[in-house]
Amino acid sequence: MTVRIVCAVWIAGLISSCAGGDVSQQVASQAPPPPPPPSSPAEMHVVSVVVDGGGKVVSSPAGIDCETTCSTQVSQGSQLQLLATAKPGWELSGFFGACSGKVCAFTIDGEQTVAARFVPSQSPPATCGELLPSTIPDPVVVPTPASFCSGGTSDAAGTYLLSYETATGIGIPVFPHRFFVIREGKPVQTGGSFAAGDEFATFVFAEQSGFQVLGLSTGFGSATLTAWADDGNPAAATPISPPLFIDTVSAGADPAGGIAVLRSYPGASSSWTLTYRRFGPTGAAETPEVPIGDDHWAAEAPGVSVTAEVLALMNSNSGLQGRWLTRDGRPLTAWFAAGGFASQPLSLIDGTVAYRVAEIANIDGSTQAVRRFDRVFRPMETAASDLPGWLQQRAHNAVYVVRDGRGYASFGPDGPCSSALEILDAHGTSCGCVPVPGLTVTDHAGRADLTPGASVGRDGSLIVPVEQGGQCSYRLYPQLLQ
Repeated sequence: MTVRIVCAVWIAGLISSCAGGDVSQQVASQAPPPPPPPSSPAEMHVVSVVVDGGGKVVSSPAGIDCETTCSTQVSQGSQLQLLATAKPGWELSGFFGACSGKVCAFTIDGEQTVAARFVPSQSPPATCGELLPSTIPDPVVVPTPASFCSGGTSDAAGTYLLSYETATGIGIPVFPHRFFVIREGKPVQTGGSFAAGDEFATFVFAEQSGFQVLGLSTGFGSATLTAWADDGNPAAATPISPPLFIDTVSAGADPAGGIAVLRSYPGASSSWTLTYRRFGPTGAAETPEVPIGDDHWAAEAPGVSVTAEVLALMNSNSGLQGRWLTRDGRPLTAWFAAGGFASQPLSLIDGTVAYRVAEIANIDGSTQAVRRFDRVFRPMETAASDLPGWLQQRAHNAVYVVRDGRGYASFGPDGPCSSALEILDAHGTSCGCVPVPGLTVTDHAGRADLTPGASVGRDGSLIVPVEQGGQCSYRLYPQLLQ
């Protein structure tokens, strides 16, 4: 409906007539619509950032600015960009979680977690000429009073920890461990000693100076971490698990020094509690005991990458589970299925962690347990990957990182070198074979196999046990692969 008005004035929503000219206008007969209701506030979500390594992450718009762990609230549908800055000597490996790669920008749609991983800047790769030893010197021979050798290692300062097998008066095996140094080309025993046996297992980790020994008492259910100085004397002891406690304890070496310890124990209910703790190279605790999960009942050896991420592994009712942590125990991923049983991790130069599996094999008519490399885990990834080709070809060998992380040493039944020591570059390319007497043994079928207890120490020393004439002795090649 419209009204033709000669002259009108709009006052307080009413039309009043007045005198005037003949100006006409179309006017709506109804009142104007009410103003729209105020909009509801935008939904907010938490965005969390974990920084792993030497670097810093800030956000645009502002809100995130941290070098460890931080979070902020961002409205639904907003755009957020994360910017990473590496410290000197470090570089950004990438972002993980809500975004991936080296650029991170995403739209907020629920709670989000992003991890930024920084790794040490890579030095130029070593050439084979730098990796291969120029000569093989005569070994330093260390005799023992026993018939059987049980292995050894060395710290970066040149102290050797060697063990052998004896027996008590009633025939129970005992494994004494003794410390040696080399002076003027001769072995000299130094410091004290400790022993392992059927009811007391030991796991030895060589450090830059000295050793850490995790002792597990199967009879009393306790675990203790003991640090031994490079002079062979105990420096510190830390209880890990109290006596008569039903739990599992495992540990893994950090390539940079120190160890990661996992402990799983039953709680008040039917669930189990899993904790993580890091100890520095001298045995001092660097973190408290950090809870990282439950409903997991057996701790497996954790792996620590060369870029310091920790892979916690646990056997649970649903199989082997894995979770990546920072060195101080902050979660980087959720728990994920990690495949079948795995043990004895090896930190590879490319940042991955390789694990071995034990399999039963029939060798010369007898059933034996054989260990082989089976899979690798890449930091921050939540599934295992296949072995790199070079390691798959040497899956049954002993493999060590040598030359300050610039190459590998391998020996055993696989690969092209048979009974010799093989040197490989950082990418797994073979540099050549170096004959070393006694490094491998020959089985009844004439095949080369690992000499039990042969190893490469932290200082690059090659350690070869020899059992001849009813006596165990060790041939030491000091710093051969340093």
